[in-house]
Amino acid sequence: MNASSVTDLLQTLSDEKAILHIPAFIFIGLLMFTGFIGNAFVCFFYGCKAKENPTSCFIVGLAVLDLMNCALTMPMEIVDLRFFYMFPNAAVCKVLRTAAVIFTMSSVFILIAIATERYRRICHPFKKQITVFHAKFVCVISTVISIAISWPGLLFFSIVPVDVPINGSYIIHGYDCTTVKSESVRIYLLSFCALHIFLFVSATVVIIVLYVLVYRQISRGKKFRQKCKNQLEGSGEHQDLPNRQGKDTATSLSRITFEGINDAEMKKNIPKGISNVETACNTRVQLNCTNIVEVTSVRNEERHFVDEYKKQDDITLQHEHDLISTDISDSVESVDENVRKCVNKNVNGHRFVPFSTQNKSKDASADKYTTIMLLITVIFIVSFLPYLVLAVWQSFSLDYLVNQITDWQLVLFSIGIHSYFLNSASNPFIYGFFNPQFRKYIAGVFVSTFKCREYRKTIRHLFQNIRNAHFFKCRGT
Repeated sequence: MNASSVTDLLQTLSDEKAILHIPAFIFIGLLMFTGFIGNAFVCFFYGCKAKENPTSCFIVGLAVLDLMNCALTMPMEIVDLRFFYMFPNAAVCKVLRTAAVIFTMSSVFILIAIATERYRRICHPFKKQITVFHAKFVCVISTVISIAISWPGLLFFSIVPVDVPINGSYIIHGYDCTTVKSESVRIYLLSFCALHIFLFVSATVVIIVLYVLVYRQISRGKKFRQKCKNQLEGSGEHQDLPNRQGKDTATSLSRITFEGINDAEMKKNIPKGISNVETACNTRVQLNCTNIVEVTSVRNEERHFVDEYKKQDDITLQHEHDLISTDISDSVESVDENVRKCVNKNVNGHRFVPFSTQNKSKDASADKYTTIMLLITVIFIVSFLPYLVLAVWQSFSLDYLVNQITDWQLVLFSIGIHSYFLNSASNPFIYGFFNPQFRKYIAGVFVSTFKCREYRKTIRHLFQNIRNAHFFKCRGT
């Protein structure tokens, strides 16, 4: 059989495999389309519209990696399935397969950094926190480390000759983009795969442990706050200053002490020398809100201090402690249950209410942010596992794997080995579901686009009417 006949036969067989892989085409195509658009919106919103902070830096870092997956890796995988036995270019195979490994490992390292940031912010709020510079540095160094441990993929991925059986007996040689099968590099390929498996498993364990500690601390904080609030309500100390007609019997900040805290972990978060709320406020130290009870009135001589603190809290606390907690919908980090301001921003000179509705909404938004990061991590791990198992199986299969399984098993294999693409496409939906500001931004973009199209349609219709009127006028003359 001459070369032309072999090429025609391989083309025919590739066409048959392409029809067989229509479900895989649909799967990858949908993920590519939704992931590209969604991650582009995420990059623009958190990179340009939102206030720059560690949270937005990490989110943009993940979105850029996902966007690269959607723009480069997914189209290459579609080409690989379309030309099943005739992958066109060895260089493209090497570069893009290696790039996919780099993008994945970079995401793993950034997810570890996110979990670490959550742990420090919630479990150790008075220690030095991750800044914007640190977050950017982590994103860059994660990519550098990923390149350093993944570049051997350029040696292991290539266009490999494969045996294609014809009528069960006659064999011709096709070409597939996969790992090399040479015995001389087998030990190095084993080391390469073992390293990445070890890093993935280790990262998964570390992330799970950190999030368990985070949610344990959140649970402790909620229980302790509720206990303090219930005790205060039972003691009958809730009184409004306007009803007292100026009597100097209001609750003093100095009466709210921390001596009754039994939780050793919570005591660690209270700086030395701080015995009560008044001392804490005078030293402008931002306290763990779980250790502050509700006070609904302030002595007249304390009002001046509260007013001054209200003016200074945003500026002073931001520069001295970098522990300000805000809603993720405003694209600023939330410190969750662990760090709250001593004085509520709604102080009017008559009330001091740390357990106000505003703080409750911030607590909810803090839980929401931690939930977002946890969901992103869980989806990444779950989507990566099928790919990891199937990729290892394919790499160490001595025979061409396609010849060992049936057609429907091949379709399932092709979908499963691309399961990690789910992570790239799902993250924008997680942000959209939990962040109302991001949803509002997306809705505004689509509404503006629709209005713009309607406006252009109106303009075209107007000019068409003008041209028609001019035409009939010319004919009448």
